[in-house]
Formats: sequence, structure tokens, C-alpha cells
Amino acid sequence: MFRVLCAIRSAFIEGHRIRICWCGIVAGSQPLEEWKEIERKASGLISCLQKKNDNWRRKMSVSVFNRCWSKVILETLVRQGVSHVCIAPGSRSTPLTLEAVRLQNAGSVTCHTHFDERGLGALGIAKATQSPVAIIVTSGTATANLYPAIIEARQTGVNLFVLTADRPPELLGVRRKSGYFCSKNMFGQYPVANVNLPKPNADYSAQWLISYLNRQPSNKKQQGGVVHINVPFAESLYDAN
Repeated sequence: MFRVLCAIRSAFIEGHRIRICWCGIVAGSQPLEEWKEIERKASGLISCLQKKNDNWRRKMSVSVFNRCWSKVILETLVRQGVSHVCIAPGSRSTPLTLEAVRLQNAGSVTCHTHFDERGLGALGIAKATQSPVAIIVTSGTATANLYPAIIEARQTGVNLFVLTADRPPELLGVRRKSGYFCSKNMFGQYPVANVNLPKPNADYSAQWLISYLNRQPSNKKQQGGVVHINVPFAESLYDAN
């Protein structure tokens, strides 16, 4: 890299473009040959920058889709009466958490956090407010900590929306320190609806997602209960704003 920069003398990088400022062309040289030499010397630097740019674009594309889906999901739940969101910390659930905080800043919901899923208090909030509560947790064993609350919600008809941020299909079954099981349908028959979403991508429109989320059993409004929404997120999880 040092030899390339010395040979070019000076370069100005603007955004993702390289603008050559001074290349050291001397009197008596052949312009066409000099430009060919510059292209040869700059090709390595351009290639490095292009690869970095491509990687950045791929990461941003995934991250933006994750945040957009999270936005649509939570705003759909708000329209269904959710005004409280209980959040347990986790990495995979970051897009959902960031969107919940955005809604809180806009005055649409109130967020409650606890370091342990068993202490979120979502069931109590739902009973006290007589309105549905959304729960956000990450993938792995974290989801299993909600089992007692889900069983009680089913037995008492309390409305909960449980959002589990799962791994994408390509990582399911891969052992990691946080566990390696799939959150899909993990609560068995206790939810009144299991909504298993595909990985966020351009093949599915926001309107499709809203329609899919609104497909709930007709008896839910009468009996109440838990709707489990499993959302697989690929990385990157943090880059979009």
C-alpha cells in the first residue's frame, strides 16, 4: 500500500470514488503510457476499496431490511392495541428493540426492560391494563424462560404477543454458546396462533407482512391468549439507523 501511494504521489478519496490530484507526469512523457501506468498502480487500491464497499453494501442491505420488518411488525401490533413492550436484552433481537425504542420516543408505546426474561412482568401489565402486551426476546434458551407466562396467559385468556428473534435458516442447527435449537413453534399448543415469518428480504412487501400478521384465529378476540411471532434475522443487526 505504501509503494502504491508513493507512486501515485497524492490522491483524494470522495465517498466511494478516487479522484487523482497529482500523479507526477514529467515533461517528455507519453500521456497515454502514463495513464496506463497510473491505472496499473492504482488498480490494487481501487480493488481493495471496491471490496470494502461491496461488503458494506451487503451488510447495510440486510440491516435495513431487518429494521424495516421490525418497524412494520411493531407498528402493526400498535394498531392492534399494544401500548406496552417488555424487552429482555439480546443480540439477535436488536432490530426489534431499536424499533420499540423509536416508538417509545414517538409516544406510541412504553418500554419495560429486565435482564432476565422471567422478570419482565408482561403478564401482570397485560392484566392491569386490560390490553395486549408485546414481549421481545432473543434466540436460543432465552425463549424457554417465557414458558410459564405463556401457559398462564393461555389458561387465563390474557393477550400477549411474543416476538422471538430467531436465527436465519442457514444457521439453524449450528451449535453456539447460546444454544442451537429453533424457536419456531417451540411453545407447542399453548399459543392461539404461531406466526413463523421468513427471513426479511425484498421478495416480501410490507403489505404482505401486515396481512400475514393480521391472520389470527377468529376465536382469539373472544378467548384471548398468546400469539407467538418468530422472526429470523440474519446479520448485520446494528448498522441501519
